[in-house]
Amino acid sequence: MAPKTSITISTDLSSSNGDEVNIPLCIELDRTLVATNLQHESMIAAVAAKPTRVVHLPVWLMSSAESLQRRLSNIAPLDPALLPYNQELLRELEAEKRRGRKLYLLAHGDATLARSIADHLDIFTDVIAVEDKSSTNEELVERFGSGGFDYVGGGRTDPSVWKCCRERISVEDGSAL
Repeated sequence: MAPKTSITISTDLSSSNGDEVNIPLCIELDRTLVATNLQHESMIAAVAAKPTRVVHLPVWLMSSAESLQRRLSNIAPLDPALLPYNQELLRELEAEKRRGRKLYLLAHGDATLARSIADHLDIFTDVIAVEDKSSTNEELVERFGSGGFDYVGGGRTDPSVWKCCRERISVEDGSAL
């Protein structure tokens, strides 16, 4: 069962004066939009689909996150329609999209699964994939400028991202940090 999350994104985003529609909104994929870690989900699916391949897992774990995710997806691709989405967050993101706001899905590692999720949900402007989670802030600042984007994430976010965004919203405790 997916962990229960609580957010108050509606007060942080929807009750705005309208200026936010021009500010990109960047949303973490793992443990934010989706209640779990997709790499863990992929490992479970791959082991269930081809248990004999589990002997390769220790070697694969030493590779990059992108390489590991690609190998796991080749064995047992995850179906975006079956993932445990944070429904409350998803409703708020759909409302932001209707207002005209640009939404960016943040993924760490292989972007293939993130792109299939973005295509399935049909609310994202683009997918931003970074190999190393610690370089997320650099990627976002390069793309949008320091303070040029709002950020939605969980508690496992690199705090350096918090320093470079305009506003940050946590889905774990329901508060703007």
